[in-house]
Amino acid sequence: MTRLARSLRDGIGFDTLLIAIALSYLFAFAGLPLLYNIIISFQEVDMFALNKLFHEFVGWGNYVAVFQDPLAQTVLYNTAVFTFASVFFQFTIGFALALFFNQKFPEQPGFAACF
Repeated sequence: MTRLARSLRDGIGFDTLLIAIALSYLFAFAGLPLLYNIIISFQEVDMFALNKLFHEFVGWGNYVAVFQDPLAQTVLYNTAVFTFASVFFQFTIGFALALFFNQKFPEQPGFAACF
């Protein structure tokens, strides 16, 4: 413990401590909820049984039920189209604006970058 404290005091282990804190934060607030959602996706959970800790295990049953629903294919198709179109138009509009402002203000690249 004194070796760890000495390395922090000397500044050698401070960067490691900062990275460990950041990774711990990410794991606690992003990793654990994702893991919990993956676990309960294989269980029989409804709105009235969320307060129970253990639920009945159904395996792939939830996924099979979702993909057998005819509305699921429509939702997946619409999601894919929306995502592709959104990214395409964002990239196109952003690239056009960057080209326009780069030509309009060539001596002030910071202004164009901020805009």
